Amino acid sequence: MSNSLPKPEQRLLVTFTSQQWSGRPGMDASYLCLGLGFVGFVVCLVLMIFFAGLRDPGAAALFIVGFAVALTTLIVVAKSSSEKKFLIGINQSVNETILELTGNPDDRLSLRSFRRFIEHEQRIPLPVHGVQGLELVVVREGESAVAGRKHAAQSRTAPPSPSSIHPPLVTTTELMIAVTPPDYGTTSFDRLLKATLDTD
Repeated sequence: MSNSLPKPEQRLLVTFTSQQWSGRPGMDASYLCLGLGFVGFVVCLVLMIFFAGLRDPGAAALFIVGFAVALTTLIVVAKSSSEKKFLIGINQSVNETILELTGNPDDRLSLRSFRRFIEHEQRIPLPVHGVQGLELVVVREGESAVAGRKHAAQSRTAPPSPSSIHPPLVTTTELMIAVTPPDYGTTSFDRLLKATLDTD
């Protein structure tokens, strides 16, 4: 005699990549600063034609460092602002869905709780009038095999560089509602299950 557990169904709510929201906008700031330092060096060489003061090694070094740090800071701040705006948007969208399903405003997630939920891949139960069976879940997938093979091929044909030694991994995150009917089953839950899976 075998006991079969109810098979959960899943409804996709939101999908996004780490390019849209990484949670760590300053993660590659050191590599970015190095790259901008080279750009600053080129700019400094050009400006030396017009400004004799930059021909002094100390002044040139100060210009290059200041150029790289200033642009790196601006880029990281802009990325951080963009990611926060994106996170607020999907948080509001998920909260609207939660409110539609449970009817309880207290089940909505604050921005801090929502971020923690995504970062730690948690599961949040969403009881509907005391009936268990709905959960908010997050699934994260890593870089595709195609991209991995591309980086491997590049490493065999070109000398190593910071970007090839530490290639940016692109991950895809999916936020879903998992629906598992309770063992005892109820007519109300059956209606809830159908409404959850059929709603666009």
